[in-house]
Amino acid sequence: MNSCRRCYMVLLSSLAAAVLTIPVAAASEEEAYVIPEGGARVVAAEQAPERVVEAAKTLAAYLHRMQGGKFELVRGGDAVGAGDSEGAILVGLVEHHPTAEALPAPKREITAGEQYVIRSDRDGVQLLGRSALAVEHAVWDLLHRLGHRQFFPGANWEIVPEWPDLRIDINVVEEPDYATRRIWYTYYTWKENKPDYHAWVARNRLGGGFELNTGHVYGRIIRERRAHFDAHPEYLALLDGKRVSPDDETAKFCISNPALRKLIAEWALDFFANRPQAGSVSVDPSDGGGWCECEPCVAIGSPSDRVLRLANEVAEALAGPCPDKYVATYAYNHYATPPTRVTAHPRVIINAATAFLKDITVDEVIGGWKKAGVQQFGIRGYFSIIHWDQDLPGAARSSNHDYLADAITGYYNKGALFYTAESSENFGPNGLGYYLAARMMWDVNEAQVIDELADDFFEKAFGEARAPMERFYKLITVTNERRPKMSSDLIGRMYRLLNEAQTLTGDPAVLRRLDDLILYTRYVELYADLEAAASKHRQDAFRELIRHAYRARRSMMVHSLAIYRSFNRRHRHRGVSVPGEAHWLKPEAQNPWKTSASWTREELDGFVTAGIERQALLDFEPREFTTDLVPATPLGLGPTPNLTDADTSRGEHDIYCWFNEPGQITLDVTGGLIASYRDRGPATFTLTYVPPSVDEMNPERQTDRAQTEPDGVQRTVQLKTTHTGLHRLTISDRMDQTQVTWRTDLPRVKSLARATDLRQRGRRRGVFYVPKGTPEVAGFANLRPDNVTLADAAGNVLHTFKTGPHHFKVIVPEGKDGQVWQLRNLAGQLELMTVPPYLADSPANLLLPREVVEADTP
Repeated sequence: MNSCRRCYMVLLSSLAAAVLTIPVAAASEEEAYVIPEGGARVVAAEQAPERVVEAAKTLAAYLHRMQGGKFELVRGGDAVGAGDSEGAILVGLVEHHPTAEALPAPKREITAGEQYVIRSDRDGVQLLGRSALAVEHAVWDLLHRLGHRQFFPGANWEIVPEWPDLRIDINVVEEPDYATRRIWYTYYTWKENKPDYHAWVARNRLGGGFELNTGHVYGRIIRERRAHFDAHPEYLALLDGKRVSPDDETAKFCISNPALRKLIAEWALDFFANRPQAGSVSVDPSDGGGWCECEPCVAIGSPSDRVLRLANEVAEALAGPCPDKYVATYAYNHYATPPTRVTAHPRVIINAATAFLKDITVDEVIGGWKKAGVQQFGIRGYFSIIHWDQDLPGAARSSNHDYLADAITGYYNKGALFYTAESSENFGPNGLGYYLAARMMWDVNEAQVIDELADDFFEKAFGEARAPMERFYKLITVTNERRPKMSSDLIGRMYRLLNEAQTLTGDPAVLRRLDDLILYTRYVELYADLEAAASKHRQDAFRELIRHAYRARRSMMVHSLAIYRSFNRRHRHRGVSVPGEAHWLKPEAQNPWKTSASWTREELDGFVTAGIERQALLDFEPREFTTDLVPATPLGLGPTPNLTDADTSRGEHDIYCWFNEPGQITLDVTGGLIASYRDRGPATFTLTYVPPSVDEMNPERQTDRAQTEPDGVQRTVQLKTTHTGLHRLTISDRMDQTQVTWRTDLPRVKSLARATDLRQRGRRRGVFYVPKGTPEVAGFANLRPDNVTLADAAGNVLHTFKTGPHHFKVIVPEGKDGQVWQLRNLAGQLELMTVPPYLADSPANLLLPREVVEADTP
């Protein structure tokens, strides 16, 4: 990590003093600029543009808040500070101060406009940038180094320290690693929240000097050139012998039509005429399928070849009138697979999506498009999607800080220049991740110090209450080994930690931040209530959730606009609705679901008190078991009727199986049971040998792999192995739902371990083993209704599960340990946390950890 000249002599934390910078020159301690007690002049050149003048005013205002002196804005001067004018802070463009020391050559042309320098000596400070944006970055960077933070949007999450004895000793040049750095909201935000969001973006140097446009744009082009498409239906895709309607939101172009390509090129020229500051124009297709089936389009090649053909022609048309502009598109869904017949124009940008890929990895996408001639590419990430994570703890990628560090640094090291991340206005569960991502997008080397960045967050945001708040954030974030589970235990711990934090601080600013997180925890509680509500109470629970989210919208802890607009339309929340008089567009004065009343102290404290009383903590101790599985035959568990061999599931899950001798598995497989998802690619089956002790000398070995088309047709899959012992069959179908029927009689189990987080979606039964001496069978459940039960080996029902996410505990009756137990009507999510978490269709097929079999064998 590069270092600054010295700490800034303002009692900064070691992190703030070690912000990754490029050293320009050395200096002695005597050369630090000591701001006089009464303040200092802040100078901007006479010819400085208004945006630079505003940046200088911002710096003056914040230095006044920090130091207390008067910081007067003065216009005029050339190279003040750094020995040229005593006691001044110069803010300006490099071009307006020719006598200042020259900046070094930028790293890249595309990021040169954001380069700036901050220099100090005993006579003053210079903040000079190559553009007005760069000057703004310099101002916020200097303030950051002096302790200012804007962790989340809004006044509650801004930190402005006080430094009566303010000294500045710094000499750095900065330039971003990513040319575009966007963390943007799906569904946007309420208009009253927009200023806070834009301030957060600016203060964390997000955005970028290169305005990248890559979003789905076919629909916009059709709307803006509707007369052309009405007059020329041949411009649109041919499907089943007919041209699609321009009103179809997924309408694709007939890209083989030269007149269509000419029309798009003309539209792109108009785009830049209206947005001269844009760096690129998007020609990205509409979402979904529906690609043209005419012979000339088919002759061009795959959807990727067609997308690139159009992008190339637009880029060529722009080369004369707009030689510095680019044409951009995603590599996504049907057109993620790299083209094979068309080579990219030098001014084409590809933004690779990290989701919705068809049987291809992101690395393969990047490598293949680069091989097709793409010279500049970026990443289209998914930090948080409201339909995926519902603003819940640990449910989004942005709550996994290791993922963020690996992704942002890994893609940059592969050559990515742009990073745009679809996100949500949910700073309750994901704000820390967004803040860390912003730091790393500017300088990927900060991924090496994310623990220090988080430590800085806890210290500055919570002060004396940092200890319980560290535990709070650990509870709601995710790692590769741990993911929060929606339950009374989780919500109860959140409330208890907030209550503990409240008792440790009297700082009003810290207490306001805790209030925001109380509102977030209350949202999580209301969401759990909605999930668990019986049908007749679901509308009431839904109304309370929406009302709370709207009223808490200024905290930006949850994405209230997205929740209000979309939750009633989601399949997960069927049976609920927003009545017409409560529509999200209805003004508050006429809307019974909206209120902007301030939260009272009594209300906020009541949430905490009631939450602690209502949300019980775990009353059992989870046990750990190894994955060294062996047949349970030595236990003599006795016969029970075999259960159905058909299993229906979605996503990716593992089945462990045992081969007494080399052989093969035969499966009857029907993929693509969800017809609308069949464009996501084939279902994949991978068989892997798992040795008893896995290490570098004895690794796992893939023995076979097969795929089936997702078309609803049953096919036979065979997977072979030359090994004996434990194997793992991994089934992955990109959430398209697959039915599997086993035709080979092998011991086999599904894992219900905490780390696996398996969701069983077929209604089925299964058996598991309760080791001798086990006091309770306990775990986590999020099951659907219809009488999901737990029974002993004889079929006696011991427990009936409630719906919704919750932990459960069943005391083991005397004489019922050392036996198999049964699960019936299983549908949903289940984790076994005190017994071996492996589910089989019969005792004869059960596999158990070796240590359990050895301990319980007579």
